Amino acid sequence: MAFNKIGYFLQSDTMTNINMNYNHHVNYLGLFTLEQSIKEEKPIGLKVFSNEETIYPALSSLPLNAKQSWFEFDHFYSDSAFPKACEILASYKPKSILDIGGNTGKFATMYALKNKDATVTIMDLPQQIKLAQQTIYGKDLDNVVTLAGNVLNENTQIPTGYDIIWMSQFLDCFKEEQIISILKKAKKVLTHKSQICIMEPFWDRQQNETAAYCIINTSPYFTAMANGYSKMFNYKDFKKLLEKANLEVIETIDNVGLCQTIIRCQ
Repeated sequence: MAFNKIGYFLQSDTMTNINMNYNHHVNYLGLFTLEQSIKEEKPIGLKVFSNEETIYPALSSLPLNAKQSWFEFDHFYSDSAFPKACEILASYKPKSILDIGGNTGKFATMYALKNKDATVTIMDLPQQIKLAQQTIYGKDLDNVVTLAGNVLNENTQIPTGYDIIWMSQFLDCFKEEQIISILKKAKKVLTHKSQICIMEPFWDRQQNETAAYCIINTSPYFTAMANGYSKMFNYKDFKKLLEKANLEVIETIDNVGLCQTIIRCQ
């Protein structure tokens, strides 16, 4: 029966196929260097694809199978949350949203199409902004704006004047000290009426142990392939980073999509 069930999921389950393609095309060869990556805190496995220091600038130039599998994996777990996340953010009636780490622009596009009276600005690396512009193109949207910038650079400031600063599956890409630095930058531009909304798949907020196990074991990808150091967080540890950035959690919303949690901060 076990083999029958495995065959069934391989043939018909979208999640199974996305996960297996992701591990086969993106991670398999690079994970051979996991131990070296841990010791050096560098994504040594990324060398099979690129000489970039992290995977993020290289995403648009990965081999076709790897690029397709990476984005299918990333979108599968975030896209399931986007409709509910749009509803949650819209309930706060923002006129302007800054989507930091907006990736391919899928969330910004979805929100802007549903809420024509709000402006969404996507802020990301130049390479990612090009992908976002491709997503926006042809959608007849005049309420989505793109802004190229690396928030890790000391000279890069987060622009002011936004009701919501939105970060979806973004902060788990960095070291703890980098996360605190980004949060402090965001805090500087907050007013008493604005807020930061963060969406992440925290493994200790999952609905069952299997889901928690799967979230935890995404961390070797970050070590070997993405940047050499980041990981999937539990909520308790992440909340400490928010406190170090002098941010107050005003609401935590679980079970957004398959596995996401939204944290609202002021």
